Amino acid sequence: MYLSVPMPDKKSSSGINISDCLMEFSKEEFLEKENSWWCEKCKKLQPAKKKIDIWKLPNILIICIKRFKVLKNHSVLKLNDVVNFPLNNLDLSPYVSSP
Repeated sequence: MYLSVPMPDKKSSSGINISDCLMEFSKEEFLEKENSWWCEKCKKLQPAKKKIDIWKLPNILIICIKRFKVLKNHSVLKLNDVVNFPLNNLDLSPYVSSP
């Protein structure tokens, strides 16, 4: 299984950690305007909240870091920031929603 996680916009003084990317991945997002949710019941776009959670971790997890950001003028910016992560004992339990 793999996760495609975004890089946070704001960087801390200690740089970017993989935990920052996982927090950004799992934060609640408000869908509105052209990004609204299509309601099957009323057949129109509705504002909504979206949140993605990890329910169960696999034995092997591949984490892909989204390093490209589309700007308002539709140009693409590559993010070259270093993302720090442990080589051993990465604890993902704070990001898992299942009991």
